[in-house]
Amino acid sequence: MTTIEKKPFNNHQVQPMGHDGMLLVSCRCQYREDGADESGRLYHVDGGFLHGITVGDGIQDVAVTADGLIWTSYFDEGVFGNFGWSEPLGCSGLVAWRPDGSVAYRYEPKDGLGHICDCYAMNAAGSDVWIYYYTEFPLVLIRNGAVEAHWQIPVDGADAFAISGNHALFRGGYKNRDNYHLFDLALPLAREELCFQLRDRQGEPIKAQRVAGRGNAIFLLRDRDVFRLTVEDALQLCR
Repeated sequence: MTTIEKKPFNNHQVQPMGHDGMLLVSCRCQYREDGADESGRLYHVDGGFLHGITVGDGIQDVAVTADGLIWTSYFDEGVFGNFGWSEPLGCSGLVAWRPDGSVAYRYEPKDGLGHICDCYAMNAAGSDVWIYYYTEFPLVLIRNGAVEAHWQIPVDGADAFAISGNHALFRGGYKNRDNYHLFDLALPLAREELCFQLRDRQGEPIKAQRVAGRGNAIFLLRDRDVFRLTVEDALQLCR
């Protein structure tokens, strides 16, 4: 167990940084004339503070990739500005930061993709980053600092997804937060292969308070229980 003392902010995201570090991030960040809050703080695993960085306000999700970059996605207030930000750091909707706080990448749509107004979900696998965002809800793969591919997902408002091979598993949507959708990504317009719900051992629907997609899995937190659902689990239901 690691104890961190005199922490100046409420932290909403925690990510490992290599083998001996960790990153704590506050999703809200106030801008002031004398400088903005250092909403990202790096610590050694023993709890010792290393340094702070400013990663902006309105952070939806945080992921540290295998190449050591810190990726932050933003909801609408982080894109358009609040808490004193007239030129928000998250105006692109997705930013990659180096550990020293300098910018390594800002999202730039291409090939008919729209700009991010609200990044609903992000997933990181290796050094690849995938995003799904409002308003058109495309699934976009970012590789080596550029948009590599994208798909139109026929579900609006999902809050997490997992990726494995040519398949993607999405959770939620405006119409039903507890539905899971398995998509084949063989074509630019993703084809839905399966829609289902999760139930616990008592047969009750799993109503999660928090969800996150990482790699091939979606993780769900319900009270003190953590559930893990993989793309491969969903594929088994198709057979």
